[in-house]
Amino acid sequence: MPHLFRPAPAQNRYYAWFSALHTRLDLLLLGSQTEAEFEAAERVVHADLQTVERMGNRFDPDSELSRAVRAASLSTASKPDPGSRPRFNREHTLLSPALFELLSRCLRANTETEGLFDITVNSPSFIPGLIHFVKLIPVGEHEGGILLLKRPDIVLDLSGILKGYALERLRLLLPTLGITDALINLGNSSILSLGQTIEDSPEPAAIFRYADHRVEILAVSDGFCRLFGFPNQTQAVHILDEDMYREVLTEDQERFSGAVLRFAEGQ
Repeated sequence: MPHLFRPAPAQNRYYAWFSALHTRLDLLLLGSQTEAEFEAAERVVHADLQTVERMGNRFDPDSELSRAVRAASLSTASKPDPGSRPRFNREHTLLSPALFELLSRCLRANTETEGLFDITVNSPSFIPGLIHFVKLIPVGEHEGGILLLKRPDIVLDLSGILKGYALERLRLLLPTLGITDALINLGNSSILSLGQTIEDSPEPAAIFRYADHRVEILAVSDGFCRLFGFPNQTQAVHILDEDMYREVLTEDQERFSGAVLRFAEGQ
């Protein structure tokens, strides 16, 4: 996978980017590791993201979630009468511990947000409260459980939580690989910062948010302020947010702003 490596006296820097969870992931790793060691860590990160996608991607008919929903829907639809219990195909409806816990978290979030967070919202016959027809039955401690859908037309969509869940896994995974300082941007909507904050970094760096076709600066590093002559970070963020292209020649501003927007959009 493409990457950039920069050795430095204090911390080596490794930057990589690749597609994950139907979006772009930008990965910045800092530490004393060699380029080969950072590459090995990147491969582990990539593999874990693929694991998450194989587990919870509803758009993949072969994902664990899709298979479980399909089997649970067939079990519900095939019951002989309204009063009978559904017949389970345990091979397909038995969830892994990871997916069972993630779905359990989604059900709790629906209650805690008074229905605002709802993984059934993309069901063809969605109505408020449809999620109450989704039941999870534990089969044993740390052994996952069974998915029960009490209506056959339910679609479970984890798009509202899957990227954050993936980053949460990486937050626990990276230290086991010896990585204590990292910054991961997953689709410009989910960001993981581990270890040293960007504000304390001697390297020129900035964090931005892209929304409504506008780039908004959120934070800059000490190194950024020194490089561009800003007296402090607060003033740097304020000035850049008001006029990011203040130092760009007028005739170059349109070309420069177009390049910034293309980068922000992941092109």
